[in-house]
Amino acid sequence: MNVEMSSGPASYCGEVRIALLLSAVFFCSVLPVRSQIQLPEGNGKKLVETKCTLCHQLDQLTVVNLSPADWREQVGVMVAFGAPLSKDEAATVADYLGKNFAGSGRPAGVVVTGPVEARINEVHMPPGMRAGEVATSPDGAVWLDVGRGMMARYDPKTGEFKKYPFNPKSGAHSMTADQEGNVWFTAVDYIGKIDVKTGKTTEFPIPDPKARRMHNLTFDQKGRVWFTMDEGNMIGRLVPQTGEIKLVPIPTPNCSPYHIQVNSKGIPFFTEFYSNKIASLDPETMAIHEYLLPKGARPKKLGFTAGDIIWYDDYARGYVGRLDPETGATKEWPSPGGRSSQPYGLTVVGDVVWYAEGNTKPVTTVRFDTKTEKFQTWLVSNYGERVHEMQHAPNGNVWFARQSVNGSVVDEVDVKTPSR
Repeated sequence: MNVEMSSGPASYCGEVRIALLLSAVFFCSVLPVRSQIQLPEGNGKKLVETKCTLCHQLDQLTVVNLSPADWREQVGVMVAFGAPLSKDEAATVADYLGKNFAGSGRPAGVVVTGPVEARINEVHMPPGMRAGEVATSPDGAVWLDVGRGMMARYDPKTGEFKKYPFNPKSGAHSMTADQEGNVWFTAVDYIGKIDVKTGKTTEFPIPDPKARRMHNLTFDQKGRVWFTMDEGNMIGRLVPQTGEIKLVPIPTPNCSPYHIQVNSKGIPFFTEFYSNKIASLDPETMAIHEYLLPKGARPKKLGFTAGDIIWYDDYARGYVGRLDPETGATKEWPSPGGRSSQPYGLTVVGDVVWYAEGNTKPVTTVRFDTKTEKFQTWLVSNYGERVHEMQHAPNGNVWFARQSVNGSVVDEVDVKTPSR
């Protein structure tokens, strides 16, 4: 059963602060683990236990590899997102984390030259808007999740941002646009659709209360929506015409299904972030088949080149990888920024894989030519933090968003024809 909601400006009022805090659960993600650690004693321990854990598991403190200076910057970003810390409390937390969980720091971005001419165009968002998610539309527009209960549509031709309010009690983790330019998104316990013409929101509630915290969604060639669910460890299929939703459990327990895409034959594939696997589904029976990746791999995003070859980024080990689903064979290439670069936000354009090294300083945009097996990189200004999502527009340009204590930037990678 679907529920329609009229959009209205009042639905967003008073929601921004809590929205930014809760959306940080998804956007500022680091390598996840399932247990909790014991914090060392010291000034700031109680603040970390009571306030940082509103969004993060304590175990994440041991894997982010941040220097004391990086910790100060990261805490500042969290406060900007709405973390309930006063100025003095934020300083105490940063000092505590910098003392007890200091690493070598974020690696420097690496410049790799190549044959492609590209320019990164920065679009500064209006005050009060912070975007981590992007979705490109067939008409060339860019959709952005700008806070709990609010979407914005950016028109690159006019430079206009238009707001679309939706359910003020929920946020969006992932978005995709359909052929009519409407935006679809995953919330905690429903799939939403915003009509670009009327502004109305339609909600498709998830029928199983154990299945929550959805990650990504995509369409197949029949117009069905496929999506991943972390809580419940499930994959789902929605038929928009009828509202029918079917859920199936994944054989590997607690695997954290994340990014899902459909190949040219209509077969959905998804990453299992807490395991070293990628899996496919039979689109009719929803039977799941899993493919094993190299030991220690933690695949985040995936895409396809010709012949439905799968490309993925390995967030934990700093690789870009290739999987042939016909044979199960894999091959990997180390990302230019190294093991701690945390590749994220992947999209595939023709024979080229684009992604971001989200943990380098500054953030690095990476292009990998699958034919020549060569990398080329561009350093992005150090304005923002991690890049959660990359999508390409119909013209082949790539879009992503960055955030910092000062606000948000939407980036367009304007790509010229490479010379060979």
